[in-house]
Amino acid sequence: METYAPSDPSPDSTDWKAYTNEILQVKLDGTEIRRLTHHRSRPFTTYNYSPRPSASRDGSRIIFNSNFGLYGPSTVYTDVYLMVLSESSLTRVVRYDQTDMAITYTGEWATNNLSTHAGGSAAVTMDSGSSVTFTFVGTGIRWIGYRDKWSGVARVYLDNVLIDTIDTFASQAAAQTVLYSLLGLASASHTLVLEVTGERNPNAQGAWVWVDALDVHVKSTSDGIDKVINPGIGTTASHFFSGQELAPGIAYMFRHRADVFGLRCTFLDKTLLPASVVLQ
Repeated sequence: METYAPSDPSPDSTDWKAYTNEILQVKLDGTEIRRLTHHRSRPFTTYNYSPRPSASRDGSRIIFNSNFGLYGPSTVYTDVYLMVLSESSLTRVVRYDQTDMAITYTGEWATNNLSTHAGGSAAVTMDSGSSVTFTFVGTGIRWIGYRDKWSGVARVYLDNVLIDTIDTFASQAAAQTVLYSLLGLASASHTLVLEVTGERNPNAQGAWVWVDALDVHVKSTSDGIDKVINPGIGTTASHFFSGQELAPGIAYMFRHRADVFGLRCTFLDKTLLPASVVLQ
């Protein structure tokens, strides 16, 4: 949000009050206000001077106008500023539904169709030794699933190391809940394995283990591009996508003909898009 200084102090004045002529970031529940920058745009005109801040979808960047440094009226001219917030805000979450081809199942798994699951379905089993394997690139991962009084125990492995044993029992049923999370990982390739033990809590009435989705924390580069593809130089260049390259939400920049121009695209739903891009 933007605020103004009613007294209209000059740009070189020391009479600037806190929270006036500033760009602020306010939590919707009102628990935190962050002072991001002074826009110091003066009311020379009725509209053009207003900063009109606009945030990127992931909240990592803010763009705004300002006539700061202009000492006379201007009806059309303002400077445009781009502010990049902390690198931590560049981490995004990409969800993989349990039906995604990148997720591999071993053993006997069934599909439970229930509207409360993400995407309307979840994978479930109670057979000891059944497992889920998922290789991803990111800084963290969350196992999303269903839990109730019939839910059992599973082991969590990361990169072939046993990390934890999780009891998913709950006295009250809960769908789309975080059953386990691993955050703060190195931004690299990792392999997650969820192994069903067939064991259960003494209070549980079953040993079912559920997999609804896997949320991967992806750290974007400073310009918001997750991967730059240089398909080659020529009249026509192409790049064919496969596997996790088709993950929803991943942003790509295609550079062609020695960076004469670029094309950026983001896959929102890989089932709706072709698996190749051709630059002419």
